[in-house]
Amino acid sequence: MVKEAETHSEEDKKRKDLAESRNIADGLTYTAEKSLKDAEGKIPEEMKKEINDKIAEIRSVLQTATAEELKSKTQELSTSLQKIGQHLYGQQGQQGQPNPGQGPQPGPEDGQNPNNEGPVEGEVVE
Repeated sequence: MVKEAETHSEEDKKRKDLAESRNIADGLTYTAEKSLKDAEGKIPEEMKKEINDKIAEIRSVLQTATAEELKSKTQELSTSLQKIGQHLYGQQGQQGQPNPGQGPQPGPEDGQNPNNEGPVEGEVVE
């Protein structure tokens, strides 16, 4: 039995790698669909189409592709998903850029006296 396990260990390793690749691809397609739904109306239509095409491509070969093919396709989809983040982050940066000199000013940390005299004593009022 041990001998048989040793002879099939390489085959088992390939099956495990394929199963992991399928799980990663399936999870990434779900994440991509969720990201598209969350970013609805905030990303260009061509970016949305590109990601939808890659999702459809992965789904069509999910059960028949090799582990290497799935890894390649998930990497392509992951790169496309990063574009959504870059686009949304770029929009947020353009809208929320504070003017110099505005915004919260650095001050004393909580619990510190602004005059640096040490701790301030207080009394408890009941």
